[in-house]
Amino acid sequence: MIEKNFLEAFVAEICSNMLNDYDDNYDFYRFNQPEPHSTIPANWKEWAKKKLSQRGYGYIPSFSATLTKAIDQIVPFYYDLQALYVQLTDETSKELLIKLMAFRCLGHRKVKLPLNTPTYWAGIQQVEQLADQQNFRLTKFYGWRLYQFNLATLNYPIRFYCTAKGSYSQFILQQYRGVSDNCVVEVEPGDYVIDAGGCWGDTALYFAHKIGVAGRVFSYEFIPSNLEILRENLSLNPALQERVQIIERAVWQDTDTALFYKDQGPASHVSFAEMPNATGKVMTLTIDDLVAQSSLPRLDFIKMDIEGAEVAALQGSINTLRHFRPKLAISVYHDVAHFFQIPNFIASLNLGYKFFLRHYTIHQEETVLFAWSDQR
Repeated sequence: MIEKNFLEAFVAEICSNMLNDYDDNYDFYRFNQPEPHSTIPANWKEWAKKKLSQRGYGYIPSFSATLTKAIDQIVPFYYDLQALYVQLTDETSKELLIKLMAFRCLGHRKVKLPLNTPTYWAGIQQVEQLADQQNFRLTKFYGWRLYQFNLATLNYPIRFYCTAKGSYSQFILQQYRGVSDNCVVEVEPGDYVIDAGGCWGDTALYFAHKIGVAGRVFSYEFIPSNLEILRENLSLNPALQERVQIIERAVWQDTDTALFYKDQGPASHVSFAEMPNATGKVMTLTIDDLVAQSSLPRLDFIKMDIEGAEVAALQGSINTLRHFRPKLAISVYHDVAHFFQIPNFIASLNLGYKFFLRHYTIHQEETVLFAWSDQR
């Protein structure tokens, strides 16, 4: 049984991983191949410091210094993380929180996250076999190629352009379906769903498949290059397309505020101040105003992965949360503070929400906070 005190559990995790030196814990699908080994230069100490710093490890001369540095990174957030640790409803979430904080402090050479198993890699390779290698779309995100996948053999009658890893995460791992000891937080037939951060449309298609003909998906996306692929993916699935409405606005805490952006696909830069290199401008729209303007009779599920804007978007959905108490799947990985700021905000509304965490990569991205209320 994991220790009931966050700091004790964290220190124990750091100490147990300190001497690791993994060479099979790097996600080359996400970050491309690591640099090959090369001849060590004469000024190897400075070279080593630079390389470690680039990877977020810092220069770690000793066990004691490593432990001190790790604790120093966590201490500013200690009381909030301790409160979250106690608040989480299952032991899996508590163990995961400790692992994720240790990973953020020590990096991939030291800490392995739970997903890094032979089953995970075999699953991605299985999905890779479904790609049409002659049919792809280029993106503005590191020049990635999105191949067309047909998931019929995986019981999803869906064709779309995506990455193998993205397809695996969305449709096999089911990234926005959270299973805990206490409940399952998922989209169900007939649900009305907010897909905040539609990107290339994989989440919209997944939700559209799950909700059936009686449900609806409202997918927020405004980056032109993302929209181009999103629309093409929907057009490849006309039956599912009828269930999806694209909202070409930025989800935020207020409506009709101008947001400037530089189109770089999923890595697009956005600012409320006008930028000299901006690609375009979009207006904001809160979830509350979307619900009101569309006269939605209900809202059952909200998913968010919007590059750190989750707190503001939730602030713009207070009426919806109070009125419908939808199930929630909110990304918290963009900032350590979001791990506790987001559940704290939701809990402050006193709507009976409970929380658990799940994680869907072998690195620090894609941590999802699942929340549900017994008062629905």
